[in-house]
Amino acid sequence: MALSEIVLRPKFDMVTVVRSSRGKFPGPKATKGTTGLVWSTWISNSNFSTKKLSILDSAGEISFTTFSCVEKIGTIESSSDLQKIYDSHVEKHFIPVFCILSEKFTLEEKDLPKSVRIKYLGQTRKRWVKKHCVCMRDLQYMHDNQNEKVFSLKIEPWVLKRHGMI
Repeated sequence: MALSEIVLRPKFDMVTVVRSSRGKFPGPKATKGTTGLVWSTWISNSNFSTKKLSILDSAGEISFTTFSCVEKIGTIESSSDLQKIYDSHVEKHFIPVFCILSEKFTLEEKDLPKSVRIKYLGQTRKRWVKKHCVCMRDLQYMHDNQNEKVFSLKIEPWVLKRHGMI
């Protein structure tokens, strides 16, 4: 399978760094041999379509590399240690908010959209939030209890800032 056909899903896929990147990043570069959870992905240069990603490693630190420097080795479901590190990182960095679920959704990866439509309490506008930006446990609870009215979700701060919540 060609490298361009592989999709790395944030906060789900595990990778290992097979070589050091020459790219520039907003934080420390991932060294060769770093293994961890794909935290985020983005395209840095639209002219060259450079795919970059950040990795949450076993020490709970975020480091950066390019897509071509990693190999997929599994998913978070296959590593209980990485699941604990993910939970710890979420507890420290995500912000809990109360919201109302606007539409029913599924957690199946093949189903679209890859977002959940919610309405923050105290606001009138409904917002789309990518599933990977919400704590996995909260998302699972919300999926299992879609008939409830109000939920408390831990969401990444940058999303809340973009939505005018902080």
